[in-house]
Amino acid sequence: MMLLLPMCVIKIDAQVIGSRFRPFTYEQMQGAIDRRMQLDQRTEPGNNLGKTLSQMRAEFPDIQYEKTIDGEDLYYTGGEEEYLCFGFRYDVLVQESMYVSGDRNFRHELFRALTNSFDKTRFSLCQTADDMRVYHYSTFRVDIVKNLYESGDSDCLYIRFERK
Repeated sequence: MMLLLPMCVIKIDAQVIGSRFRPFTYEQMQGAIDRRMQLDQRTEPGNNLGKTLSQMRAEFPDIQYEKTIDGEDLYYTGGEEEYLCFGFRYDVLVQESMYVSGDRNFRHELFRALTNSFDKTRFSLCQTADDMRVYHYSTFRVDIVKNLYESGDSDCLYIRFERK
């Protein structure tokens, strides 16, 4: 399985069993996130915020315009299981989001791995709840939300980078 995180691409190997998959261990997920994002206490996480639409089209050639909401042009790429959403104002990226579906255990383990990795970064404030973390950095914030919907199997994990 390939997870497309807005700030990088993380490859998490998975074993397919029928229509379900079993991801590798939590430690392997967190290690992959830490290595790919190069997260440590001295830095803020990398992201695409501030890039132009043409730069993003070069990185994501299949990006598709969807609609405009409150002056923000929304573009999407990806499939049904996981996809990315990009919000542009005046052709500059101001927010990027990733949605990941999958079984509840996978989303829980990914949520734990992501939040533990982000906990290692240099944030100014972290707001927490059972299924949510909001990390505030110098010029942006990161929302990580598990169980976005309360409708059982259609739950997903949501990660958003947004300019302040």
